[in-house]
Parts: sequence; structure tokens; C-alpha cells
Amino acid sequence: GYQQTVGEVLQVFFIRALAEGNRSDVLHRVYNRENRGSYGYMVNQGFTSLPESWDARPGTGNSMNHFMLGHLMEWHYAYLAGIRQQPGSVGWKKVLIAPTPGSLERTLAVFRSPSGRIVVSWKQAKSMFTMKVVIPNGVEATAILPNGEQRELKPGVNTLRSSMK
Repeated sequence: GYQQTVGEVLQVFFIRALAEGNRSDVLHRVYNRENRGSYGYMVNQGFTSLPESWDARPGTGNSMNHFMLGHLMEWHYAYLAGIRQQPGSVGWKKVLIAPTPGSLERTLAVFRSPSGRIVVSWKQAKSMFTMKVVIPNGVEATAILPNGEQRELKPGVNTLRSSMK
């Protein structure tokens, strides 16, 4: 039933392997479950920060504000939203926006880079993918859409549309 069992140390590699294999749909199923061992469980329990363990409960001695399970954020920013610093870039002066939506319908991410706020929102419906990207001044950016199209982005608001593969 999509229960992850890799533990905290290997979780980052589990997430990266599935995300880079374009299987965000599997990650969404794993982490959206509503029973213990899932972020969906944490949301349903009312957590507003990440606890120390999958089974954390207030008043049990576990930290209720702990980054131990925070690798999921990398998936959200770097893969779902697709916000990545280009290799060799310093200070986020060169950015790649390459979302991997899988079966998800939409996402929104705001990343505060050293060069300014980068905002990505996208939605997909039927065979159309629409993405809005905000790039700060002084930043070079390229987008790679899910169908493989590559487009250069300008500082400011960029709206991109493409058909799905």
C-alpha cells in the first residue's frame, strides 16, 4: 500500500531515485497516505512543522520541529516545481526550471534564492500544460517543459503553454 520503509538516512535517495525516474506519482501516493509513516498523517494530525519521527505525538518527548524528515521539501522544490540551480552557477544566477508533474494536476512554489524570489506555478489538464514562472532581475533562466521543449526565460513574469507528450 505505498508504505515507504527506507528510514530517515536513505529517504533522500529514495526520493531522488523516484523523482529522477519521473515517478512523482509514486512519491505522491507514498507521502499523501493518511496513516502513520506519511506526511499525510502529519497534516491530518494538525502538525504545522516536521516532527522528529514518523510516529511523533505531542507530549511524548519527540521534537515537534525537526528537519529529520525534511527531504520531501527537495522533491517539492527541485522536482515538482522544478526549481534548480544550474551546475557551475553561484548564488542562483543561472536557474533551470524543469518540473516533473507526473499525474499531479498543479503545484505552486516560492523559493527565496540569494538572487531573489523565484516563483513557479503550473497546472495540467487533459493534454495542456500551463506554467507561470517569475524570475528575479539579473538571473538567467531556462525552462524545460514536461514534453521536452526548452525555452529561455526573461526576468519578470513568464507564461508558458505546451501540449503534453
